[in-house]
Amino acid sequence: MRLAMVCVVAASLVAATFARANLGPTTEATRVVLELNNPVVRVISGDERNVTLPVAPTVFSGRTFVPLRGVLELFGAEVTWRDPDRVLIRATDSEVVLRIGRTTATVNGETRTLAAAPRIVAGRTLIPLRFVSEALGLRVTWHADTNTIDIARWNYRAVAQIVTVQVDNIARRLNVVEVPPDSNLRPTLGLGRGVVGNVEPLSSMAGQHGAVLGINGGYFQAYSLPHEPYTTLMHHGRLVHRGGFGSAVAFMRDGRVMMERVRVEVHGTTHGRDEWGFRWHCYFVNRTPERDSSAVVVFTPERGATIGLDFGVAIVVSNGRVVDVRERTDVAIPQDGYVIHLANEHNSLRG
Repeated sequence: MRLAMVCVVAASLVAATFARANLGPTTEATRVVLELNNPVVRVISGDERNVTLPVAPTVFSGRTFVPLRGVLELFGAEVTWRDPDRVLIRATDSEVVLRIGRTTATVNGETRTLAAAPRIVAGRTLIPLRFVSEALGLRVTWHADTNTIDIARWNYRAVAQIVTVQVDNIARRLNVVEVPPDSNLRPTLGLGRGVVGNVEPLSSMAGQHGAVLGINGGYFQAYSLPHEPYTTLMHHGRLVHRGGFGSAVAFMRDGRVMMERVRVEVHGTTHGRDEWGFRWHCYFVNRTPERDSSAVVVFTPERGATIGLDFGVAIVVSNGRVVDVRERTDVAIPQDGYVIHLANEHNSLRG
């Protein structure tokens, strides 16, 4: 993919996209080549050597499994048993938790679904190779002609150059950094001070994420409070901020980069009745409404500890249920829920 790095005029940012290396810096590319049903693997890192695994890679239900100990440790991963059926695999800033016999796992705290569960065979723990490897930022390639699997961790490689482009017959010089598709850099979303509506120097945000590249995530209200973004922000499928301006840049899991105008709708019903008078529509997510407006806004934990408003009606939802309704007062945002805020106290949603 090609990333254009532009000069940031503002001293601080409300949101930014960072690219970070999952497995940390390396001096050379590292590869491990496995062959099905053969416990001897080739390890390539400057030189080449053979390593014998305790169990040969094998296939169950169309999925390749490898022994828990051996392959991932060649890339510097640490393996720790937490319970008799729960294992933690950690590599720099990536963490995977697996449960034996279960098809759910957590990757950096987020729940993921596996196509096949880890298992114990003849006293050895076997794990699905592709899922765990890719969760740790490794690239897995299957070669059908040789019946082998290539696992690779590549160095961060980027080419910086100055290019000239024509815009309305005016020459513009841009600093461009090209990141190759086989780089192990992975994008993540950073928020100023960790919440929507705050600002922080780009260098500070990059340092917290261990980033090597940073992109201004969008325009925001730089000259008035609160410093909220204009654009829509999403992270791992979770809606962080709903704005009404401009296009969004999406970094896909397969390495593709897309730019589209994103239209997000948030709506619901009350009393289980999907009909006029009981439907509601959310104007914004994590954005401060005007005091005298009729806006309905949803606030999630990305807003911070509280909604920060002393007007309107706040409907607090925890674990899918309404647990509190408050008027004209600030309320806490539950970590397992959200707050629906009615700027107009006479909004029919109250009933």
